[in-house]
Amino acid sequence: MNSIAPALKVLIREGMNQSEPIKLRKALQEIDRDSRRYGWTDDIIETMPPEWQHRVACARLQMGHLDWRGFQWRIPRDGHDNFPFPKWKLGLPVYPHSPECKEPEKVGNLLIYAEQGLGDQLMFAQAFDEVRPYAENVTIEVEPRLEKIFKRRFPYFHIHPIVDIRDFEWATGFDAKVLMGDVVARFRRSKESFTSFEMTADPEMIKKWSHLKGVGCSFHGRQADLDPKIFGKDWINLQYGEYKSDLFTPDIDLTKDIEDIFGILANLVRVVTVPNTLAHMAGVLNIPCDVIATPGAGEVNNSVNWRWGMPADRKMVWHKSITIYRNVKQYESSQ
Repeated sequence: MNSIAPALKVLIREGMNQSEPIKLRKALQEIDRDSRRYGWTDDIIETMPPEWQHRVACARLQMGHLDWRGFQWRIPRDGHDNFPFPKWKLGLPVYPHSPECKEPEKVGNLLIYAEQGLGDQLMFAQAFDEVRPYAENVTIEVEPRLEKIFKRRFPYFHIHPIVDIRDFEWATGFDAKVLMGDVVARFRRSKESFTSFEMTADPEMIKKWSHLKGVGCSFHGRQADLDPKIFGKDWINLQYGEYKSDLFTPDIDLTKDIEDIFGILANLVRVVTVPNTLAHMAGVLNIPCDVIATPGAGEVNNSVNWRWGMPADRKMVWHKSITIYRNVKQYESSQ
């Protein structure tokens, strides 16, 4: 435990918004190295404070260990676990005693409950089809703006919109529950196990926005800010929130009208954006998308954001159509 303390102290002291990405990345690498060197088991990690567990989890995910050892100890954002029924037994290995997966238990009614935001829910949906052999009926809880999109993609599942994360009265008759990210943890055991996952836009929305062609873009997110002036003057602004630009902006609510945005994206040839929900939308629609993930910009440092991989990674494992650029100059030199 003592060998990991210096690296963990950096993470605890500076948090995930560290303004020195090289130092923070080194700390993450040290955590990953020592975790493997000293053979940390679940029992050892269990004794750590939750914040330490979360940092270890993020380190593992950031280093590319996209399996349950990374996901298991993360702190889900806005995930809620007060449903009054047991967790689904996923058959996950318990290191070092049992390194192999077992078959998940078969259940009658299973609830996959929501965590994170829109982008992560689109991302985690990658593994939901793997649940079908193990449950007679599956209900997926999603953000209300995604309800129709999930119903199109998963017509054989029940889709329930989140009404209020404090309201659990609707959830009755379930035999087991499982967090979205834990489904990924069980069925996506390595980078190689990630598949080409796609969703679709509403055909009526595609027709409605068929007059829009070209390139879509957005320039602000929790993880980066870009100057809209770097974009082409004829590009289509899909930036949600109260942000002004000289680019053409569709006359819709870019925060709420997700079906319209999907329809617009389906007509475009490419998207250029910072790391935000728009990138995940383009990703699940399999539209070529360039993500400019500038380290140190925005509220969250991309150097420690496991969704976008390591600095050397140019492709995103979650979405095959996304190419990642770590700064504006790198992106501009590729054009």
